[in-house]
Amino acid sequence: MAILDGDAVARRHSPVVRSVDRFAPLSVGNGRFAFTVDATGLQTLADYYGERSGAGRYRGIPLGTQSEWGWHTAPNPRGYSIETFPLTRIETHGRPIDYLVGDRERDPSARWLYGNPHRLQLGWLKFDFGDGPVSAETIESVDQILDLGEGVIRSRFAYRGLPVSV
Repeated sequence: MAILDGDAVARRHSPVVRSVDRFAPLSVGNGRFAFTVDATGLQTLADYYGERSGAGRYRGIPLGTQSEWGWHTAPNPRGYSIETFPLTRIETHGRPIDYLVGDRERDPSARWLYGNPHRLQLGWLKFDFGDGPVSAETIESVDQILDLGEGVIRSRFAYRGLPVSV
């Protein structure tokens, strides 16, 4: 039986990004903190990656910074409560379990209860090169890797012809 080198296996499967692609952000974290980046290695293009369509759905994968301690609860002016929400009993693994099974599209109490509390977006870290807005069109020659062996994202790209490394 061969012994596998775990670091070598992880590195062999490390994702690589070669262009600005709103469907290919990379994330790193440790279970308590997570950071999702664009092709710049930061969240410079957060508006582009998290752009919403007319239907309110994302046109990409939103970038974020979240932690286990950053939570938010939306205002609850109607006093929605889990205690007054109808539960649905479902047989699971041979025993009955009560589940929240509400219609989030039509029932405002279900929408509020499903969404609260929720993790809070802590903010974005962006490049500002001081010469106008950075856009997907101003980023070139992307070479980005999530090194799964180290748990580190390395990003190289060119901004208006100048090399940048993060």
